[in-house]
Amino acid sequence: MGILDLIFGKPKINLESTAPLGPLVLAISDIRKATAEKKGDKVKDIYPKCKELSNNVATLLPKIKESVNRVKSKNIDKSIRGYEISVQMKQKFSERAPVLIDSIKPINEVNIANIILFHNALNHAIVSITKITSDNRYLFFFFSEEMKGFGKLMKELCDINDEINHQIESKKDIFEEENNIYSSLSKYESLH
Repeated sequence: MGILDLIFGKPKINLESTAPLGPLVLAISDIRKATAEKKGDKVKDIYPKCKELSNNVATLLPKIKESVNRVKSKNIDKSIRGYEISVQMKQKFSERAPVLIDSIKPINEVNIANIILFHNALNHAIVSITKITSDNRYLFFFFSEEMKGFGKLMKELCDINDEINHQIESKKDIFEEENNIYSSLSKYESLH
């Protein structure tokens, strides 16, 4: 082999070379995406139960609205002591409670984010409706039978909410693991 062959010739390639390919580069967004996917795989066993609970809420909401309508449509005798108060309480309850009930939207696509959003909306509505009834505490005096039915339905709604919370809490360690990873990534990003 002459000198020109060395300069212009094709070099022999050793396919069995163990030379390193270079550093592997991962973007932080790739790590976040992989972490979210891993979390999704680990929590998907609660999806069927949470979907079932969401469907139970969907069948319960019209019944709750109907019980509010029973309070709204009940006539109060004008000669009863506290008539004005009862009318005001009935009006506040029948205006504010249905809006909160309508704010609860059942889960369409089951994933962990939607389950948590549904649970938060359900929890907020329950707390707000409880506040309305406690602010208008004489509703139970003036509308005893109607409020008993309403209370039973709200108890069922609270039980469903507690069960969804239990399902989410059963995966608490997975959320903590994800938070630790995100915390480490945030620290790394702040270094740059």
